[in-house]
Amino acid sequence: MWEEQSMGSQTLEIIRQGVWASVTGGWFYDPSQNLFCNTFHLYIYLFLLCLPFTCHVYFPPDRSIWYVYCCLIALALGGLKLGNYFLHYVYDTTECITETVDETDPDNAKRQ
Repeated sequence: MWEEQSMGSQTLEIIRQGVWASVTGGWFYDPSQNLFCNTFHLYIYLFLLCLPFTCHVYFPPDRSIWYVYCCLIALALGGLKLGNYFLHYVYDTTECITETVDETDPDNAKRQ
């Protein structure tokens, strides 16, 4: 698989994942993930990015607003952690599952 990629495609991959993630503050579109996962990550990223600015623009500069903001962030991250823990508790097994890449699959050709 590595032999088929040219130097230009590797450079584009580095730019797509590394530089774009640095410019946006950490978010990038991952084609190996499904649409729901990418969309969910985008909305979480936008929530964490835009909420402080929205609080600054629409609310008076008061400590109580920032206490509410901190509580919202704590609840959001706590909910994500609890959801992640629950899903790992339900679906994790002790066996290792490896994915094989079928090179004849047309969907795989689009991802490269």
